[in-house]
Amino acid sequence: METQQQNRVQAVKRQMDAEVGRRVHMLMWDQQLTQTSFGERVGIDQSSLAKKLRGQRGWSLDEVATVAAELGVSVSYLFGETDGVGPAGIEPTTSTV
Repeated sequence: METQQQNRVQAVKRQMDAEVGRRVHMLMWDQQLTQTSFGERVGIDQSSLAKKLRGQRGWSLDEVATVAAELGVSVSYLFGETDGVGPAGIEPTTSTV
């Protein structure tokens, strides 16, 4: 039974890594950033970044936070918890004044 739970946890982790990679890739595309130039900005070599973008290698929390700040989005956005892209981790809000 424990092995099944471990397998489920690993499957969820792979899905999250893939979602982060997909969203980072789309933001890089929108901002016309190459893997090499973006990797230099966030401290990840191009080969490792390519694998992370494809979901073949996991993201550390430090990497996700650094990438989110560099791309001007929230960590929540990269994890797929929200579709609102706010600057530097701040989600846009609506004011009811």
